[in-house]
Amino acid sequence: MGGVPVNIIFNMTNLYDMSPIGSTNYHILKKMLRNLPDYKDASIYEIAAMTDTSRTTVWRLVQALGYNSFSEFRYALSNAVSKYDLYNRTDFGAAEKDVNKTIRKITDRLQNSITRINEINITLLEEIVDLFHEADQVSFYWMDKNIYLDALKQNLAMSGKDTTFRMLLPEMIADAETLSENSVVLIYTMEHTEVLDMDPLFDILKEKKCKLIIKASEKSHYERYADILLDDVYNRNNMSLIDIYLVLGLLNEMYRGKYL
Repeated sequence: MGGVPVNIIFNMTNLYDMSPIGSTNYHILKKMLRNLPDYKDASIYEIAAMTDTSRTTVWRLVQALGYNSFSEFRYALSNAVSKYDLYNRTDFGAAEKDVNKTIRKITDRLQNSITRINEINITLLEEIVDLFHEADQVSFYWMDKNIYLDALKQNLAMSGKDTTFRMLLPEMIADAETLSENSVVLIYTMEHTEVLDMDPLFDILKEKKCKLIIKASEKSHYERYADILLDDVYNRNNMSLIDIYLVLGLLNEMYRGKYL
Protein backbone atom coordinates (compact mmCIF):
# COMPACT_ATOMS: atom_id res chain seq x y z
CA MET A 1 0.00 0.00 0.00
CA GLY A 2 1.26 3.47 -0.82
CA GLY A 3 1.12 6.22 1.71
CA VAL A 4 2.58 7.39 4.97
CA PRO A 5 3.08 4.76 7.68
CA VAL A 6 0.75 5.83 10.48
CA ASN A 7 2.52 4.89 13.71
CA ILE A 8 2.83 6.21 17.23
CA ILE A 9 5.54 8.74 16.30
CA PHE A 10 3.30 10.09 13.56
CA ASN A 11 0.42 10.43 16.03
CA MET A 12 2.61 12.01 18.71
CA THR A 13 3.76 14.58 16.16
CA ASN A 14 0.17 15.32 15.17
CA LEU A 15 -0.91 15.76 18.79
CA TYR A 16 2.07 18.03 19.42
CA ASP A 17 1.12 20.17 16.41
CA MET A 18 -2.49 20.41 17.61
CA SER A 19 -1.68 21.18 21.26
CA PRO A 20 -1.69 24.84 22.36
CA ILE A 21 1.80 26.24 22.99
CA GLY A 22 2.49 25.99 26.70
CA SER A 23 -0.05 23.23 27.35
CA THR A 24 0.95 20.12 29.27
CA ASN A 25 0.80 17.85 26.22
CA TYR A 26 2.85 20.35 24.23
CA HIS A 27 5.47 20.42 26.98
CA ILE A 28 5.76 16.61 27.31
CA LEU A 29 5.71 15.87 23.60
CA LYS A 30 8.28 18.55 22.81
CA LYS A 31 10.73 16.87 25.16
CA MET A 32 9.91 13.33 24.03
CA LEU A 33 10.01 13.99 20.30
CA ARG A 34 13.44 15.60 20.54
CA ASN A 35 14.87 12.59 22.42
CA LEU A 36 12.79 9.57 21.42
CA PRO A 37 15.51 6.92 21.96
CA ASP A 38 15.76 8.02 25.60
CA TYR A 39 12.06 7.39 26.13
CA LYS A 40 11.38 4.25 24.12
CA ASP A 41 11.75 1.82 27.04
CA ALA A 42 11.06 4.21 29.93
CA SER A 43 8.44 3.49 32.59
CA ILE A 44 5.61 5.90 33.21
CA TYR A 45 7.41 7.14 36.33
CA GLU A 46 10.64 7.67 34.39
CA ILE A 47 8.84 9.65 31.70
CA ALA A 48 7.20 11.79 34.38
CA ALA A 49 10.60 12.51 35.94
CA MET A 50 12.26 13.20 32.58
CA THR A 51 9.54 15.67 31.58
CA ASP A 52 9.14 17.29 35.01
CA THR A 53 5.51 16.20 35.23
CA SER A 54 3.58 13.51 37.12
CA ARG A 55 2.50 9.94 36.45
CA THR A 56 -1.10 11.15 36.15
CA THR A 57 -0.15 13.76 33.58
CA VAL A 58 1.74 11.22 31.48
CA TRP A 59 -1.19 8.81 31.71
CA ARG A 60 -3.54 11.51 30.36
CA LEU A 61 -1.20 11.92 27.39
CA VAL A 62 -1.21 8.17 26.78
CA GLN A 63 -5.02 8.21 26.80
CA ALA A 64 -5.11 11.21 24.45
CA LEU A 65 -3.09 9.13 21.99
CA GLY A 66 -5.72 6.38 22.25
CA TYR A 67 -4.02 3.72 24.38
CA ASN A 68 -5.87 1.74 27.03
CA SER A 69 -2.73 0.89 28.99
CA PHE A 70 0.77 2.24 29.41
CA SER A 71 2.24 -1.12 28.40
CA GLU A 72 0.54 -0.82 24.98
CA PHE A 73 1.95 2.68 24.60
CA ARG A 74 5.49 1.63 25.58
CA TYR A 75 5.44 -1.39 23.26
CA ALA A 76 4.31 0.79 20.34
CA LEU A 77 6.92 3.47 21.04
CA SER A 78 9.75 0.98 21.54
CA ASN A 79 8.84 -0.85 18.34
CA ALA A 80 8.58 2.30 16.21
CA VAL A 81 11.84 3.82 17.50
CA SER A 82 13.82 0.56 17.32
CA LYS A 83 12.66 -0.14 13.75
CA TYR A 84 12.42 3.46 12.62
CA ASP A 85 13.86 2.80 9.17
CA LEU A 86 10.83 0.63 8.39
CA TYR A 87 8.41 3.40 9.28
CA ASN A 88 10.28 6.45 7.98
CA ARG A 89 9.13 5.83 4.41
CA THR A 90 6.45 7.11 2.09
CA ASP A 91 6.11 5.82 -1.47
CA PHE A 92 9.81 5.76 -2.13
CA GLY A 93 11.14 2.91 0.00
CA ALA A 94 14.36 3.08 1.96
CA ALA A 95 16.27 6.35 2.17
CA GLU A 96 18.96 6.90 -0.43
CA LYS A 97 22.24 8.75 0.09
CA ASP A 98 22.41 9.43 -3.65
CA VAL A 99 19.90 12.19 -4.46
CA ASN A 100 19.83 11.09 -8.10
CA LYS A 101 18.39 7.72 -7.05
CA THR A 102 15.71 9.52 -5.07
CA ILE A 103 14.87 11.72 -8.06
CA ARG A 104 14.54 8.61 -10.25
CA LYS A 105 12.20 7.00 -7.71
CA ILE A 106 10.00 10.10 -7.59
CA THR A 107 10.01 10.39 -11.38
CA ASP A 108 8.97 6.76 -11.74
CA ARG A 109 6.11 7.27 -9.29
CA LEU A 110 4.89 10.37 -11.11
CA GLN A 111 5.07 8.67 -14.50
CA ASN A 112 3.21 5.66 -13.13
CA SER A 113 0.43 7.87 -11.74
CA ILE A 114 0.12 9.75 -15.05
CA THR A 115 -0.10 6.44 -16.92
CA ARG A 116 -2.84 5.20 -14.59
CA ILE A 117 -5.11 8.24 -14.87
CA ASN A 118 -7.20 6.50 -17.51
CA GLU A 119 -7.94 3.70 -15.02
CA ILE A 120 -9.84 6.03 -12.68
CA ASN A 121 -13.48 5.05 -12.16
CA ILE A 122 -15.17 8.43 -12.68
CA THR A 123 -18.62 6.95 -12.06
CA LEU A 124 -17.57 5.91 -8.55
CA LEU A 125 -16.12 9.37 -7.87
CA GLU A 126 -19.43 10.91 -8.98
CA GLU A 127 -21.24 8.61 -6.54
CA ILE A 128 -19.00 9.79 -3.70
CA VAL A 129 -19.52 13.44 -4.64
CA ASP A 130 -23.29 12.93 -4.60
CA LEU A 131 -23.08 11.25 -1.18
CA PHE A 132 -21.24 14.30 0.14
CA HIS A 133 -23.95 16.57 -1.25
CA GLU A 134 -26.80 14.52 0.22
CA ALA A 135 -25.23 14.37 3.70
CA ASP A 136 -25.80 16.75 6.60
CA GLN A 137 -22.36 16.01 8.11
CA VAL A 138 -19.14 14.91 6.40
CA SER A 139 -16.28 13.81 8.66
CA PHE A 140 -12.73 13.09 7.56
CA TYR A 141 -10.69 10.64 9.64
CA TRP A 142 -7.41 10.91 7.83
CA MET A 143 -3.68 10.44 8.35
CA ASP A 144 -2.60 13.99 7.55
CA LYS A 145 -3.79 17.50 6.85
CA ASN A 146 -3.43 18.33 3.20
CA ILE A 147 -4.56 21.05 0.83
CA TYR A 148 -7.02 18.81 -1.01
CA LEU A 149 -9.00 17.84 2.08
CA ASP A 150 -8.85 21.42 3.36
CA ALA A 151 -10.28 22.67 0.06
CA LEU A 152 -12.97 19.98 0.04
CA LYS A 153 -13.95 20.81 3.64
CA GLN A 154 -14.21 24.48 2.70
CA ASN A 155 -16.42 23.74 -0.30
CA LEU A 156 -18.65 21.44 1.74
CA ALA A 157 -19.03 24.18 4.35
CA MET A 158 -19.93 26.69 1.61
CA SER A 159 -22.77 24.39 0.57
CA GLY A 160 -24.13 24.15 4.12
CA LYS A 161 -22.51 20.96 5.37
CA ASP A 162 -21.08 20.40 8.82
CA THR A 163 -17.54 19.08 8.40
CA THR A 164 -14.72 18.02 10.69
CA PHE A 165 -11.23 16.55 10.39
CA ARG A 166 -9.74 14.15 12.95
CA MET A 167 -6.30 12.52 13.01
CA LEU A 168 -6.25 10.79 16.43
CA LEU A 169 -8.39 7.77 17.25
CA PRO A 170 -9.91 9.14 20.51
CA GLU A 171 -11.06 12.25 18.61
CA MET A 172 -12.50 10.09 15.84
CA ILE A 173 -14.47 8.07 18.39
CA ALA A 174 -15.76 11.24 20.08
CA ASP A 175 -16.88 12.64 16.72
CA ALA A 176 -18.47 9.35 15.67
CA GLU A 177 -20.76 9.48 18.71
CA THR A 178 -22.28 12.71 17.33
CA LEU A 179 -23.08 11.38 13.84
CA SER A 180 -26.28 10.02 12.31
CA GLU A 181 -27.58 8.12 9.31
CA ASN A 182 -27.32 11.40 7.36
CA SER A 183 -23.55 11.47 7.88
CA VAL A 184 -20.73 10.41 5.54
CA VAL A 185 -17.26 9.53 6.81
CA LEU A 186 -14.11 9.29 4.69
CA ILE A 187 -11.57 7.16 6.55
CA TYR A 188 -7.93 6.25 6.00
CA THR A 189 -7.39 3.13 8.09
CA MET A 190 -4.37 2.60 10.34
CA GLU A 191 -3.02 -0.89 9.86
CA HIS A 192 0.45 -1.55 11.24
CA THR A 193 1.34 -3.94 14.02
CA GLU A 194 1.82 -1.27 16.66
CA VAL A 195 -1.15 0.99 15.87
CA LEU A 196 -4.51 1.06 17.56
CA ASP A 197 -7.48 -1.18 16.87
CA MET A 198 -10.08 0.75 14.85
CA ASP A 199 -12.87 -1.83 15.24
CA PRO A 200 -14.52 0.06 18.17
CA LEU A 201 -14.70 3.16 15.95
CA PHE A 202 -16.26 1.25 13.09
CA ASP A 203 -18.75 -0.42 15.43
CA ILE A 204 -19.99 3.03 16.51
CA LEU A 205 -20.18 4.29 12.93
CA LYS A 206 -22.19 1.28 11.78
CA GLU A 207 -24.51 1.61 14.78
CA LYS A 208 -25.08 5.24 13.74
CA LYS A 209 -25.78 4.00 10.18
CA CYS A 210 -23.26 6.39 8.64
CA LYS A 211 -22.12 5.95 5.06
CA LEU A 212 -18.47 4.88 5.15
CA ILE A 213 -15.93 5.52 2.40
CA ILE A 214 -12.74 3.70 3.35
CA LYS A 215 -9.17 3.90 2.05
CA ALA A 216 -7.66 0.67 3.31
CA SER A 217 -4.60 -1.45 2.71
CA GLU A 218 -4.75 -4.54 0.54
CA LYS A 219 -6.85 -7.33 2.11
CA SER A 220 -7.73 -5.12 5.07
CA HIS A 221 -10.10 -6.65 7.60
CA TYR A 222 -11.73 -3.20 7.83
CA GLU A 223 -13.08 -3.61 4.29
CA ARG A 224 -16.17 -5.31 5.69
CA TYR A 225 -17.34 -2.00 7.13
CA ALA A 226 -17.16 -0.08 3.86
CA ASP A 227 -20.08 1.16 1.83
CA ILE A 228 -17.52 2.32 -0.73
CA LEU A 229 -13.84 1.37 -0.93
CA LEU A 230 -11.78 4.26 -2.23
CA ASP A 231 -9.39 1.69 -3.71
CA ASP A 232 -12.13 0.73 -6.18
CA VAL A 233 -11.50 4.05 -7.92
CA TYR A 234 -8.45 2.23 -9.31
CA ASN A 235 -10.18 -1.17 -9.55
CA ARG A 236 -8.43 -2.41 -6.40
CA ASN A 237 -4.95 -1.74 -7.76
CA ASN A 238 -2.68 -0.38 -5.03
CA MET A 239 -2.83 3.40 -4.77
CA SER A 240 0.38 5.32 -4.24
CA LEU A 241 0.38 8.45 -2.12
CA ILE A 242 0.38 10.46 -5.36
CA ASP A 243 -2.67 8.51 -6.57
CA ILE A 244 -4.46 9.21 -3.28
CA TYR A 245 -3.83 12.95 -3.48
CA LEU A 246 -4.94 12.93 -7.12
CA VAL A 247 -8.24 11.29 -6.15
CA LEU A 248 -8.79 13.77 -3.30
CA GLY A 249 -8.09 16.63 -5.69
CA LEU A 250 -10.55 15.21 -8.22
CA LEU A 251 -13.25 14.81 -5.56
CA ASN A 252 -12.82 18.46 -4.59
CA GLU A 253 -12.92 19.74 -8.17
CA MET A 254 -15.91 17.56 -9.07
CA TYR A 255 -17.85 18.71 -6.01
CA ARG A 256 -16.96 22.35 -6.67
CA GLY A 257 -17.94 22.07 -10.33
CA LYS A 258 -21.26 20.34 -9.69
CA TYR A 259 -22.59 21.93 -6.51
CA LEU A 260 -21.04 25.39 -6.13
